[in-house]
Amino acid sequence: MALAVVGLPAARVTRRHAWTHGKWGWPAQDFFEDFLEDGRLDSRPANSAGPTVGSLCADLLLPPRGVRTVTFLLGWHFPNRRGWSSVNGEDGPPEIVGNYYATRFSDAWDVIARAAPRLAALERKTVEFVRSVVESDLPPILSESALANLVPLRSQTSFRTADGKFYGWEGCGDHEGKSPGSCTHVWLYDGATHRLFGSLARSMRETELLDCTRDDGLIFMRCPLPRKAPAWTAAAADGQCGVILRFLREYRACGNRAWLARLWPRARAAMEFCWIPGGWDADRDGLMEGPQHNTMDVEYCGPNPQVASWYLAALLAAAELARAAADPAFAAECERLYASGRTRLNALFNGEFYPQKVVPLAPGARPPAGLSNLVPDGNDLANPIFQLGPACSIDQLAALPYACESGLGDLVGAARARVVLRGILRHNRRPNLRHHLNLRRTMALGEEAGVLLATWPHGGRPQRPFPYATECWTGCEHLLAAALLWCGLEKEGLRVIGDIRARHAGHNRNPFNEYEAGSHYARTLSAWATLAAYTRHTYNAQTGDFTVAGRPGNYPWFTGDSYGRYTLSPRGKFTLHLDGGTPLTISLITAGERRHRFRSQVTLRRARPIAVNLREL
Repeated sequence: MALAVVGLPAARVTRRHAWTHGKWGWPAQDFFEDFLEDGRLDSRPANSAGPTVGSLCADLLLPPRGVRTVTFLLGWHFPNRRGWSSVNGEDGPPEIVGNYYATRFSDAWDVIARAAPRLAALERKTVEFVRSVVESDLPPILSESALANLVPLRSQTSFRTADGKFYGWEGCGDHEGKSPGSCTHVWLYDGATHRLFGSLARSMRETELLDCTRDDGLIFMRCPLPRKAPAWTAAAADGQCGVILRFLREYRACGNRAWLARLWPRARAAMEFCWIPGGWDADRDGLMEGPQHNTMDVEYCGPNPQVASWYLAALLAAAELARAAADPAFAAECERLYASGRTRLNALFNGEFYPQKVVPLAPGARPPAGLSNLVPDGNDLANPIFQLGPACSIDQLAALPYACESGLGDLVGAARARVVLRGILRHNRRPNLRHHLNLRRTMALGEEAGVLLATWPHGGRPQRPFPYATECWTGCEHLLAAALLWCGLEKEGLRVIGDIRARHAGHNRNPFNEYEAGSHYARTLSAWATLAAYTRHTYNAQTGDFTVAGRPGNYPWFTGDSYGRYTLSPRGKFTLHLDGGTPLTISLITAGERRHRFRSQVTLRRARPIAVNLREL
C-alpha cells in the first residue's frame, strides 16, 4: 500500500514510515506528542517487532474563515488473489488467480504516480456520467435507485482475474466473499453490467458457455476458479435459461458474428439439455415439469411461473440466435416449444396470477445427476416440501424486462401480463409490515412497505413452503418494477421503487447496500433494468434499430460499448448524442410509434449528433 498527498511542495509534507513500538498505548502517545509539538512529524526507526504503521502530514496555512483542500491518495496493489475458497462444499485449491489491475501496475506507488495526473479527468468523467442520469428527465426516485445500486460492480462482490476474466460473488461478508461462482441464478438478475460494461458482460457469457458448460449442455450453476478446480456439477433451471437469454442480449448489443459463431454451439447444447429424459422438460411441451433447482435454493416440482418465464424467454432467445447462426430448423423447434409452453402456462392462470401445479416424482425415482442440487431436511421429491403450490409469487414474470430489452416481447401477452402484475401488487405488496410474521432475515419491518416473495391469498399454503417466502428481496422488487414499467403501469412501478428507497434512506439502512445474502448483493443490480424499462430503450447492432419511448424529454442511453443522450421535443424533433464509447451504426430510429428510416446506414459519432424530425413522417 502507498499513501501520498498531492499538490503541496515537498517541504510542506512530513512523514513517519514507522511508529514507535511499545505497550500501554505508548506508540499513539509518542505520535501525538510529536505532532502537537510543531504540527509536523519526525521519522522513527522501522519497527520489526510489530505491524508497520505509517503516517503522512500536510502542513498548510488556513486563513481566518478560509477554506483549503488537501488531497490524499491511498493506493494498493494486491496481486495474490486466490480462487474460490470452497467448491461443492470442499476446500478448493489455493492457486493464485491474480487481479487484472495488478497486471497494469508494478506496485502501489506506480498506481498513485499514474493516477495523480489523471485525477481531474477521472473526476470529470465520473461527474458527467452521474449528471447524465440525475439531470435527465427520468423520475428522481428512479435515477437515485439505479445509481445507488451500481455499488456491487465496484465493491468486492465483483472482480477480474489476471487474465482479464470477470467474476462475481453473490455478495460480500465481513471478511470474505459470500457464495462463490458467479452464480447463474443470482447474476441473471443483473441489469447493469451489460449496459455499462459490455466487454465484462461478454466475458461472463464466455465463462458460462465455454468453461462451465458440459458436452451434454449442463451449465454449472457456479463456475470453478481456477478453471481446473473441481466444478460445481449441478445446474439451476432459471440460471441455465438466463444464460441463453443474456447471450442473445449481449449479441444484439455488439453484433459480433464471430463471437456468436464461437458460442452458439454451446448455447444450443444448453437449450437441448432442458429436454433430456427425466429432466426439466422431458416431454418437450414447452413447460418444465421435472424438478427445477432455482434461486430460492430448492427444487420446484411441476410447472411454476417463476422458472417458466425464464424458460419461455430462453426459447425465444434461442430461436433468434439460431436464425442468426443459420440454423433455421432449430429456430423453428424453439418457437414451437415457446408457443406450446405459453399455451400450457396460460392454462394454469386462475384469473389473477399463475399458481404452481405440484407434480411429485414417482416413488423411488430420482432426477438425472446434476438436476437435484440441494435436498435439505430429507426432502423426498415423491412428496416434496418447499413448494409454491397455489402461491402468488413476486417472480411470476421475472424474465419479462430482459425479454423486452432483447426485442422478444412480453412473453404472455400484454393484457395478461398487466393482470398478473396487478395481482402481485394486490396480494404481495404490504403498505406496512406491522402484522406480518417473518422469522427469517429482516430486510423490511414495522411501518415500512414492501413486496413479499410469495403469498397464498386463496389458501392452500404448503405446510413447509420454500424458506424465503416471507422475506422482501429488493433484487426481485426492482425487476417487478421494471416489468410494471414495460407494461405501462408506471405509477405502480415507481411506487415499488419508492418503497425500496424509503427502506434505504440513510437514517434506517445504508442507501448503497440493499442487503440480501451478503452486502452489495449482485441481485440488486436489477435496479438498472428500470431505466431501460422507463425509456423503452433497445438497440440491435445487427439491424441498426435504435428504439425509445415516445415520451418528450432528455434521457440517457447505454448499450454497453457506447453511451449518450437523446432528446425528443413535443414537436417531434429527435436528437441523438454519443458522449463516449465506440461509434454507433444506425439505420432506423423509433420513438414511440414514430419511425425514421435512413436511406443508408449512418454512423453516430462524438460531436456529430443525429437530428431528425419524426413528425415529417
